Parts: sequence; C-alpha cells; structure tokens
Amino acid sequence: MIPLSEVFNWLNREQASHLTNRSRFSIWQINDPKLPESQKDGMIEALINSTRNCPDEAEYLEVLVFAGKTQAERHRLWEAKRHLGLAASKFSTLNDPFRAAVTRWMLSMIEWQMADNNTAYANARAAQETFDKIVQERNQELLDKKRSLAGLEEQARWFANQMDRMNDTLVELPEEAHRWLNLFEESYLSASSKQLKAEIFRLVIDRNFYRVYEMLREMQEMVRVSLEPCERAEVYAFCGLIFHQMGNGREAEQNFRLSTSLFPPDRHHHTIVRWMQAMVQAQDRTRRTDAVRMGNDCVRCFEWLRLDSDHRNRTSECSWYENQTITLRRVVNGMVERI
Repeated sequence: MIPLSEVFNWLNREQASHLTNRSRFSIWQINDPKLPESQKDGMIEALINSTRNCPDEAEYLEVLVFAGKTQAERHRLWEAKRHLGLAASKFSTLNDPFRAAVTRWMLSMIEWQMADNNTAYANARAAQETFDKIVQERNQELLDKKRSLAGLEEQARWFANQMDRMNDTLVELPEEAHRWLNLFEESYLSASSKQLKAEIFRLVIDRNFYRVYEMLREMQEMVRVSLEPCERAEVYAFCGLIFHQMGNGREAEQNFRLSTSLFPPDRHHHTIVRWMQAMVQAQDRTRRTDAVRMGNDCVRCFEWLRLDSDHRNRTSECSWYENQTITLRRVVNGMVERI
C-alpha cells in the first residue's frame, strides 16, 4: 500500500499549489507537533471556513485534501472521508482529473480502513483508470514530440512508476480479481442470481450484514439445483468475496474451495478464484506462506494461459495475460519479502 502522506504529495505535481501565504501559515501551525491535539480540530475548521468562499476554489479544495490527510493521520476517519469525498467531487467539476484521481485514491485508503470495501475499490479503480489515461496521453505526446522531450520523458516515467504501484495495490485485492472473472466470457449467472448479487452488494454497502448472511444462504441454496456447474462455481466465488468483506475468512476460503472444485482446473476462472483465495490468505500473517505458494501456482497458470491464447491467435487476451503475469509475479515477490 502506498503511504497516504506520499499520495498527498502528488497533489501539486502537475501544477503549482494554489495556497496563499495565509493558508500556508495556518497549515504550518496545524502541523506543529507542539500544538495541543485539543486545538487542532478548531484550527482545521477555521482554515476550511476561511477558504470556502475564496476567489480561487482550487485553494479551498487543496485545504480540504490537507484536512482529510491530517484527520486520517489522527484516526478521525469519518472527518477524513467527508473532506476527501467533497474535494474529489469538486475537483471533477473543475475539470482537474489528475487532482481528482489523487484525492480519490486517498479517499479509497480511508474507506479500506473503515471496511467500506466496495466503495473503496470503486474509488481506487477510478483513480487508477485516470492515471492509465494520463500515461497513454503522455506516451502519445512523447511520440508526437509536442513538448520538451526530456521533461516529457521524466513525466512519463513518473506516471508509469506510480501506475505499477497502483496496479500492485489493486491486484492484491480480491475485489480486483473478482472483476477479472468474466473478462473474456459472459457471466454464467442466471437472471435471478444476478438480481440477488446486485441486492447483496447494495446491502453490504448499507452494512446490513445480518440480511446479507440470509441472502447469501438463499443464493447458495438456489444454485444447488442448477444444472450448470459453472453457475454454482461463480456463485461460490461471489459468496467468498462477500464473506471476506464481512471479515469471515473461514467461510470465504470454504466458498473459494467450492468454486475451484467446480470450475475447469487451471483455466481462466479456476485460476482467478485461486488468486482471490491467495489474496485473502495474504491478509492473515499466519497464512502468508500458503498465499505465496498458491500465488506462484497462479503465476504459472497465467503464463500457460498466455501461451494458450497466443496459440489460439487471441491477441488481446494474450497481451492481458502477459501484462498481468508481470504484475502478479511482482506482487508474489513482495509477499515473500513480508514473510
């Protein structure tokens, strides 16, 4: 995970800070380690109020991001989420996609801490997609040589490096792997299963976990009679993800095992669910050796899937497996270092 303070420092990489000297001085005061904690809340709110109606709205938004970062560091997560959420929304209306993306990535980091997994993943994914678009634009400008070549190359390298780090962070999330499940094929789920899935996602966001447990059992019972093993497998993979999001690792792994027992071995779906299981294991310090072992198996399967796609002349699939194999291997190597 990229440190929050580092992501905050990205905010003014594309353009200069909009803070006035007065705001800078207030921030310096708030950051003073000698300032009593009891006074910080009041000073943060005073700074926000003093810039709320200033002529340069970007200054107000920059203050909101600072306030979000500071409150997160003080473990005031609700306040941090409120400030960062407002800033991300307003940066988008100002047509400042880079700062909006930086702020949304920071917001996702707060939401992960609050166990608001689906919202956190949506914000992280949106931020990563914006960075990806910027990388493509920079590379195109480099080809067209529209700007100073040396400066453009440095910018392109910086964005590419941050993209790798953002990709690594996302790949470690079961939510990201779940998105890959039906990347190359239609979902096996029936209309009724899809409806239940959408309702369960909504209930998880609302944190109505008692009802979520009921509906997961209902969904599992419904597909037990399905004649399509892959539908049952996809349901179990989804249930494993939701149990993980609710903090029930034992049920999550049990459902992932049921899923992999039904998907054709070593093919796309089977490998993706195993990666989801490995990433859940990796979040438990006592299971990281198991996670590395399973993760390495997934890397080998991705390499085989790349070769198979190439043999079948499926160029886009081959390219995707090739890129993801590099990322998965880098993630597994990072897990080894943390054991």
